[in-house]
Amino acid sequence: SRSTSTSWKGGDWRVTSRTESCAAANDTMRSGFLPDRIVHLHPTRLCNLACRHCYSESSPQRAAALDPVLVGDALARLRGEGYAVVSLSGGEPLLYRSLRTVVERAKELGFRVTMVSNGLLAERADSVLSLLDGIAISFDGLAPSHNAIRGRTDAFERACDALRRLAAAGRP
Repeated sequence: SRSTSTSWKGGDWRVTSRTESCAAANDTMRSGFLPDRIVHLHPTRLCNLACRHCYSESSPQRAAALDPVLVGDALARLRGEGYAVVSLSGGEPLLYRSLRTVVERAKELGFRVTMVSNGLLAERADSVLSLLDGIAISFDGLAPSHNAIRGRTDAFERACDALRRLAAAGRP
Protein backbone atom coordinates (compact mmCIF):
# COMPACT_ATOMS: atom_id res chain seq x y z
CA SER A 1 0.00 0.00 0.00
CA ARG A 2 1.06 3.61 -0.43
CA SER A 3 0.53 6.52 1.84
CA THR A 4 1.31 10.20 1.48
CA SER A 5 0.77 12.81 4.13
CA THR A 6 0.90 16.58 4.32
CA SER A 7 1.36 18.28 7.65
CA TRP A 8 1.86 21.70 9.22
CA LYS A 9 5.01 21.82 11.32
CA GLY A 10 6.15 25.01 13.00
CA GLY A 11 5.00 27.39 10.29
CA ASP A 12 6.22 25.15 7.44
CA TRP A 13 4.14 22.86 5.25
CA ARG A 14 5.79 19.51 4.65
CA VAL A 15 4.81 16.84 2.17
CA THR A 16 6.12 13.44 3.04
CA SER A 17 5.73 10.23 1.16
CA ARG A 18 6.19 6.71 2.35
CA THR A 19 5.73 3.60 0.28
CA GLU A 20 5.20 0.27 1.96
CA SER A 21 5.03 -3.02 0.15
CA CYS A 22 3.03 -6.03 1.09
CA ALA A 23 3.79 -9.27 -0.72
CA ALA A 24 0.08 -9.94 -1.22
CA ALA A 25 -0.73 -6.40 -2.39
CA ASN A 26 -0.86 -5.40 -6.02
CA ASP A 27 -0.09 -1.68 -6.42
CA THR A 28 -2.15 -1.49 -9.62
CA MET A 29 -5.28 -2.88 -7.97
CA ARG A 30 -7.89 -0.23 -7.19
CA SER A 31 -10.86 -0.33 -4.93
CA GLY A 32 -14.17 -0.58 -6.74
CA PHE A 33 -15.58 1.81 -4.13
CA LEU A 34 -13.06 4.58 -4.88
CA PRO A 35 -11.98 4.26 -8.50
CA ASP A 36 -9.55 7.22 -8.45
CA ARG A 37 -6.90 8.28 -5.97
CA ILE A 38 -7.88 11.76 -4.79
CA VAL A 39 -5.75 14.57 -3.34
CA HIS A 40 -7.88 16.67 -0.98
CA LEU A 41 -6.17 20.05 -1.10
CA HIS A 42 -7.02 22.90 1.26
CA PRO A 43 -4.72 25.67 -0.03
CA THR A 44 -6.00 28.32 2.36
CA ARG A 45 -7.77 28.63 5.67
CA LEU A 46 -9.11 32.04 4.70
CA CYS A 47 -12.88 32.00 4.27
CA ASN A 48 -15.56 34.63 3.77
CA LEU A 49 -17.76 32.76 6.28
CA ALA A 50 -17.28 31.47 9.82
CA CYS A 51 -19.48 28.38 9.82
CA ARG A 52 -20.30 26.82 13.17
CA HIS A 53 -19.38 23.33 11.95
CA CYS A 54 -16.09 24.14 10.18
CA TYR A 55 -13.67 21.25 10.65
CA SER A 56 -10.69 23.21 9.29
CA GLU A 57 -11.10 26.19 11.64
CA SER A 58 -11.30 28.48 8.62
CA SER A 59 -12.66 32.01 8.91
CA PRO A 60 -12.20 35.59 7.67
CA GLN A 61 -9.39 35.98 10.22
CA ARG A 62 -7.37 32.94 9.08
CA ALA A 63 -4.95 34.08 6.40
CA ALA A 64 -2.69 30.99 6.27
CA ALA A 65 -2.14 29.79 2.71
CA LEU A 66 0.12 27.31 0.95
CA ASP A 67 2.97 28.44 -1.30
CA PRO A 68 1.86 27.67 -4.89
CA VAL A 69 5.36 26.49 -5.92
CA LEU A 70 5.41 23.97 -3.07
CA VAL A 71 1.89 22.87 -3.96
CA GLY A 72 2.93 22.35 -7.59
CA ASP A 73 5.95 20.29 -6.51
CA ALA A 74 3.80 18.19 -4.19
CA LEU A 75 1.21 17.63 -6.93
CA ALA A 76 3.92 16.46 -9.35
CA ARG A 77 5.08 13.92 -6.78
CA LEU A 78 1.54 12.77 -6.02
CA ARG A 79 0.74 12.41 -9.72
CA GLY A 80 3.78 10.17 -10.03
CA GLU A 81 2.37 8.03 -7.23
CA GLY A 82 -0.89 7.47 -9.09
CA TYR A 83 -3.19 10.18 -7.83
CA ALA A 84 -5.62 11.28 -10.54
CA VAL A 85 -7.95 13.90 -9.01
CA VAL A 86 -7.36 17.10 -7.03
CA SER A 87 -10.33 18.19 -4.94
CA LEU A 88 -9.96 21.80 -3.74
CA SER A 89 -11.60 22.97 -0.55
CA GLY A 90 -10.52 25.12 2.33
CA GLY A 91 -11.18 27.69 3.66
CA GLU A 92 -12.90 29.09 0.62
CA PRO A 93 -10.70 28.12 -2.34
CA LEU A 94 -11.92 31.11 -4.37
CA LEU A 95 -10.11 33.37 -1.85
CA TYR A 96 -6.74 31.68 -2.49
CA ARG A 97 -4.71 34.23 -4.46
CA SER A 98 -2.77 31.56 -6.38
CA LEU A 99 -5.79 29.40 -7.23
CA ARG A 100 -5.45 29.81 -11.00
CA THR A 101 -1.73 28.94 -10.86
CA VAL A 102 -2.40 25.78 -8.85
CA VAL A 103 -5.32 24.69 -11.03
CA GLU A 104 -3.30 25.24 -14.21
CA ARG A 105 -0.35 23.27 -12.77
CA ALA A 106 -2.63 20.41 -11.74
CA LYS A 107 -4.17 20.31 -15.23
CA GLU A 108 -0.66 20.35 -16.83
CA LEU A 109 0.16 17.30 -14.72
CA GLY A 110 -2.93 15.48 -15.99
CA PHE A 111 -5.14 15.77 -12.90
CA ARG A 112 -8.90 16.15 -13.01
CA VAL A 113 -9.63 19.15 -10.78
CA THR A 114 -12.80 19.68 -8.75
CA MET A 115 -13.75 22.21 -6.11
CA VAL A 116 -16.06 22.54 -3.12
CA SER A 117 -17.15 26.15 -2.51
CA ASN A 118 -19.72 28.00 -0.45
CA GLY A 119 -20.74 29.71 -3.72
CA LEU A 120 -20.74 33.27 -2.45
CA LEU A 121 -17.84 34.33 -4.69
CA ALA A 122 -18.59 32.27 -7.79
CA GLU A 123 -19.68 35.27 -9.84
CA ARG A 124 -16.16 36.74 -9.57
CA ALA A 125 -14.26 33.62 -10.62
CA ASP A 126 -15.51 32.58 -14.07
CA SER A 127 -12.01 32.37 -15.55
CA VAL A 128 -10.90 29.85 -12.90
CA LEU A 129 -14.19 27.98 -12.74
CA SER A 130 -14.00 27.33 -16.50
CA LEU A 131 -10.81 25.29 -15.89
CA LEU A 132 -12.49 22.91 -13.42
CA ASP A 133 -13.82 19.46 -14.19
CA GLY A 134 -16.51 19.85 -11.54
CA ILE A 135 -17.69 22.15 -8.78
CA ALA A 136 -19.86 21.48 -5.74
CA ILE A 137 -21.67 24.18 -3.80
CA SER A 138 -22.14 23.32 -0.12
CA PHE A 139 -25.55 23.43 1.54
CA ASP A 140 -26.43 22.74 5.17
CA GLY A 141 -30.18 22.37 4.78
CA LEU A 142 -32.91 24.76 3.74
CA ALA A 143 -32.56 28.54 4.06
CA PRO A 144 -33.22 28.98 7.81
CA SER A 145 -30.77 26.31 8.98
CA HIS A 146 -28.19 26.99 6.24
CA ASN A 147 -28.13 30.72 7.04
CA ALA A 148 -27.92 30.09 10.79
CA ILE A 149 -25.01 27.67 10.41
CA ARG A 150 -23.21 29.94 7.92
CA GLY A 151 -23.81 33.09 9.99
CA ARG A 152 -25.27 35.12 7.09
CA THR A 153 -28.88 35.85 6.32
CA ASP A 154 -28.22 35.73 2.56
CA ALA A 155 -25.93 32.66 2.39
CA PHE A 156 -28.61 30.27 1.10
CA GLU A 157 -29.92 32.60 -1.62
CA ARG A 158 -26.40 33.46 -2.79
CA ALA A 159 -25.44 29.77 -2.94
CA CYS A 160 -28.61 29.10 -4.97
CA ASP A 161 -27.69 32.00 -7.28
CA ALA A 162 -24.27 30.42 -7.78
CA LEU A 163 -25.88 27.09 -8.74
CA ARG A 164 -28.14 28.84 -11.24
CA ARG A 165 -25.22 30.73 -12.80
CA LEU A 166 -23.07 27.60 -13.01
CA ALA A 167 -25.88 25.58 -14.57
CA ALA A 168 -26.65 28.35 -17.08
CA ALA A 169 -22.96 28.43 -18.06
CA GLY A 170 -22.98 24.64 -18.52
CA ARG A 171 -20.46 24.06 -15.73
CA PRO A 172 -20.36 20.55 -14.29
